[in-house]
Amino acid sequence: MAKTNRDIKYINRDFESFRSRLIEFSQTYFPSTYNDFSSTSPGMMFMEQSSYVGDVLSFYLDNQFQETFIQYAQQTNNVFELAYMFGYRPKQLELPKQVLTFINNYLQLMMVLVIMFLTIAMLLQLMKILLLLLKTVLHLSSRIK
Repeated sequence: MAKTNRDIKYINRDFESFRSRLIEFSQTYFPSTYNDFSSTSPGMMFMEQSSYVGDVLSFYLDNQFQETFIQYAQQTNNVFELAYMFGYRPKQLELPKQVLTFINNYLQLMMVLVIMFLTIAMLLQLMKILLLLLKTVLHLSSRIK
């Protein structure tokens, strides 16, 4: 089997570029094997699927490559790992446990107060209804006599 020197370019990194390079590659190296490049042909379906896979893989490759530079990294753990690699020990700030306990206790107190307020409001409404019923019963009993 003879080796053929094929001109393959590695800078097409989006769907359209992959698609056009695959069509160009097929026309150049397989002119008699495949020549139906209409959008409805099965061959184009496979070329477009390959273009899609290439586009997605390029995205993830670019994303991972970007995370290797401290000035462009966006994931927190990568930023810390890169800082450690350069010998820098960043101070990781945490809320003191007392502050968290205070916030938690404050929220619990607020919930208890809201529940108490709602209970008192419901009791007041219930008392109004009972007074109205009592007035009605008294009024009806005075009519019966």
